[in-house]
Amino acid sequence: MSNEQPVRSSQFDVRCSEHSRFPTPNAERRTPNRILITHCSQQFGTVPALSDVNLAVRQGEFVCLVGPSGCGKTSLLRILAGLAQPTSGTAHLAGRVATVFQGQSLFPWLTAVDNVAYGLQLAGMPTGRRREIAIAQLRRVGLERFARAYPHTLSGGMQQRVNIARALAVDPDVLLMDEPFGSLDEQTRILMQEQLVALWQGSGTTVLFVTHSVDEAVAMGDRVCVMSARPGRIILDMPVDLPRPRTRYADRKGIAFRAVATRIWETLEAQVRRAQDVELTGEAVR
Repeated sequence: MSNEQPVRSSQFDVRCSEHSRFPTPNAERRTPNRILITHCSQQFGTVPALSDVNLAVRQGEFVCLVGPSGCGKTSLLRILAGLAQPTSGTAHLAGRVATVFQGQSLFPWLTAVDNVAYGLQLAGMPTGRRREIAIAQLRRVGLERFARAYPHTLSGGMQQRVNIARALAVDPDVLLMDEPFGSLDEQTRILMQEQLVALWQGSGTTVLFVTHSVDEAVAMGDRVCVMSARPGRIILDMPVDLPRPRTRYADRKGIAFRAVATRIWETLEAQVRRAQDVELTGEAVR
């Protein structure tokens, strides 16, 4: 691992790491693993949320994380983002990190371009330069002509594109995404998946993407990791050895795609049923 330090907590969802105020040359991004989680557990009072989670994600990988509701997926991302601490074990990030969460996280009093520039403003970048970068990122997501629009005038899909542009503006080494498309309608969601993968490809950015959708995970990920019912741990780490692109609707009907999705669902289904049993009985999952 490199000597770069994990990013610590902040109330905002786009941050630059402590060791660098501005984007650094790609030559400095040579660590084999951008994310390394080792024997990570977390407990809230008497309630165990995570148990002995182990995961390594290499530079440039797109890894999707699926699991039953309440299994600790968001808790794990919060630990990685520096917003929470594990009870035991370690979780390390190397490089700059940005996060995109589900729901409304744009500042309603700022225009789209000012929302995108916000992380750069926190880093102390001069006004002209951060506006130039913000406009360029809005152009990448097809929203340049909405630069002066306020969030309430944008559709849900457009708001999430602004969120993604804001995350990409800080040139992150690691992008943590917690169900960013969960509130979108199916048509918009498929288009957003396609656009995100297109933005990611060739960027060298490492992505850890939490979703409840098996199809979404298979469509986007290099690997899909399945978490158990609470306390969450990774019980399947499955490579998706299918050619890209596979985010189009027709791609999901292919035999190979369905075979991978079925294998993941078979593992996940048992955990979803266990989680439901716990809710009915009130007993802890063993």
